[in-house]
Amino acid sequence: MKKLFFILFFLTLHSLFALTIVLNSTKENKKDYAILHIFDKTPFACKKKIINIKKNSYICTINGSSDIKIMPKKTKFIDIYITKKSNSTIVTLIPVYNIKIFKISTPLYESKQIRKYIYKSAKHWIFLLYKGDSFLKVAPKEIGIKFPVYFGKSMMPSIGALDLNGMPIKYVSNSKDIQAYLSIKQDYKRKRYRFVISEADNALKDFPKSIFINDFLLYKIRSVEKVANSANIDPKIQDKYNNEIVKMGKSWIKKFPSNQNIPEVLYHIAKAYQNLGQNSDAKYFFDILITEHPKNKFTEFGILSFADSLYNEDQKEKALQLYKNVLYSTDNIKVASVAANKLAKLYLRMGNIKNAKKYYKKILDANPSFFLSDLTKAYNMAIKFQVNNMKQLSVKLLKKILSKINHNPGLKGKVLKALGDEYAALKNYKLASMYYKRYLKSFMYGQYVDEVKRSLDGLFFNVSDQNSTKLLNYYNKLIKKYDNGNIYQKANILKIKLLIKEKNYKQALKSLKNFQYIQKNKKIVQKLTKKAVQNIAVYNLKKENCFNTVKLLNEYKIEINKKYDLKLVKCYLDTSNYNRAFTLVKKRLKNTKLAPSKKISWLKVMAKILYEQHKYSKLLSLSNDVLSLGQTYGVKGYKEILYYKFFALFELRKYDLALKTANKIEMIFKNRYKNEQVYQKLVNYAKTIDNNLMVAQYARKIISLQKRYKSYVLSPGIEFDYITALKKLNKYSTALKIANNLLMRIHKKTLKDRVLYEIGDIYMKLKDVKSAKKSFKKCTDLNTTSGWKNLCKESLKFL
Repeated sequence: MKKLFFILFFLTLHSLFALTIVLNSTKENKKDYAILHIFDKTPFACKKKIINIKKNSYICTINGSSDIKIMPKKTKFIDIYITKKSNSTIVTLIPVYNIKIFKISTPLYESKQIRKYIYKSAKHWIFLLYKGDSFLKVAPKEIGIKFPVYFGKSMMPSIGALDLNGMPIKYVSNSKDIQAYLSIKQDYKRKRYRFVISEADNALKDFPKSIFINDFLLYKIRSVEKVANSANIDPKIQDKYNNEIVKMGKSWIKKFPSNQNIPEVLYHIAKAYQNLGQNSDAKYFFDILITEHPKNKFTEFGILSFADSLYNEDQKEKALQLYKNVLYSTDNIKVASVAANKLAKLYLRMGNIKNAKKYYKKILDANPSFFLSDLTKAYNMAIKFQVNNMKQLSVKLLKKILSKINHNPGLKGKVLKALGDEYAALKNYKLASMYYKRYLKSFMYGQYVDEVKRSLDGLFFNVSDQNSTKLLNYYNKLIKKYDNGNIYQKANILKIKLLIKEKNYKQALKSLKNFQYIQKNKKIVQKLTKKAVQNIAVYNLKKENCFNTVKLLNEYKIEINKKYDLKLVKCYLDTSNYNRAFTLVKKRLKNTKLAPSKKISWLKVMAKILYEQHKYSKLLSLSNDVLSLGQTYGVKGYKEILYYKFFALFELRKYDLALKTANKIEMIFKNRYKNEQVYQKLVNYAKTIDNNLMVAQYARKIISLQKRYKSYVLSPGIEFDYITALKKLNKYSTALKIANNLLMRIHKKTLKDRVLYEIGDIYMKLKDVKSAKKSFKKCTDLNTTSGWKNLCKESLKFL
């Protein structure tokens, strides 16, 4: 029986003209093959060129210039070269063995005309590369009609909607609720939660007697819960969502009291009450969940959530016990993993590394997919293990990540490097060398090439000149010959001093670790160790290699020169070591002889730390202190603290004072790009209180700043907010101007359809039906599928 296996080899190009090259390796009947795809959004030609009697090349010419920057790719089956000209991109293919070529033209479902003749150009070319005989059977040459056949009045091929078993639905006219259900389910799976809410509302309105009513409501509850607990959501909006969950959940339970999803809904209600701070109500629903559905996984999740609230109330021991009860009683691997993860985190916060390691190990052994569902987060967890001295766990997780990576070369490079680093730290230099070499082989031009090469060199003796080489060889011979005694001691010390003199601090530190010194040499060894560690730390600090800097200083308990304190604090912040950053800043602020300018510099750093730790009350107090101190001593730059004061006031929901502070910022730092962050928060707040004038005011400021700095980070969302506010304020002419400017700047079709709808809607409000119709028509002509396009179609029906 034949089997065909495809392995993604590389995805090379994606230029402004959508040129894409994909090479897959294959196997058929134990023979290796490869399939090369080249496709672009416009047709292009590929021509054969004879190199010699036994070898041909193929040249594909794609019209249009591009920003492609890629080195030649030489593979087992084919060599690929890419060159650029002023108005074209040339892809040259030189096959190593045999080759077959196929062109893909317009699909049947996109055209009513069927052609027989062969196209000279196509949007998609396929090259089958093989050694020996091809597994493809050659069809006999067909004799038939060769002119195009046109089916003008016939329907183009279409399968239509499918049922739950993947079969075509024969009663489409009566199954729109099924289609709605499947769409909602699919969008939820894709994590498009806000879209699911909208779809569910429409389905409930359109199909009030559907058998899927309970599912529409349930998916809406699930999606609202996901949105409510998403990152960076405004607290007021979060409360609104949680209240909505409670209301919908209670209604759902009344309507469907026998449904199998009752435990899940009870869990969502209890969690919503918990998030609202209504602990007595939350406890009531948790009690129902635990009493009436003791074996359900949502009951166990509920117990874990209740334990979280106990932990937040500083009842750590009770929380700890509940986590353990769930872990050791559940038969659901997902629940067990969540419980073990919570236990590990709790122990880690308590500084109990041993127990944290124990529970993380349980997850890795029993359910590694708990970490591996998101490989980037899994990599960050491995680094967390590394920082917290759980090196064996870090290595184990990194290996599992490596086995799962398919299409993420950037992450693969990081994992290979991290494995090399870990094995080097574990003194397994053979494996460290292996992973470093794998990195260099796979990523010749990778981000960490220089660092990996240095690390690889650091596994051996690293010397700077010939004299040093001879001298080090001499010392090594003495050390090898005399494994104890005075000669051994002296050779080691001289070797280490020479390494330090040559600034080979890594090798010196390695030699110090291996040096079995006698008590007499303890002080000089400590001095050399301190010097080596300090220099390595400073080097890493200058190279902004914060992870290695922090790791080294933590390991050796050594401080570096005070002149690097600001950079070191930045490293602590970059590696989320907020407590260490706080300690260092606090230590510097204790200096009573500190000049006001220096003190304010350190206070600004402290402000950043407090902001990252979400300690907004302390941040507000500190901001006021800086303003007072700066004004008293006339220190330059002290007013920068106003930004942190604004953020503190905003997060503390002191919106009136925050607005006053924003006005000060605008007066002092007029037209500064950083003001965007302030204005965006005010726009979001204004939307929550339905203050359209305020939305328009600050949205306009953001758009002005974006235009000034030619940076459109907040677009197109801010323009849509501005347009909506202007429409509500009946300022249609300004709204039309903003919408037209946005239309000229965006290229994504799925955004254009919304802009065109907005323009049409504004024209309708201006009673310019002709212009409105023109805009809606442009919208419907776009090759997209979206709700906005549907709105355009509906609007046209009324014109």
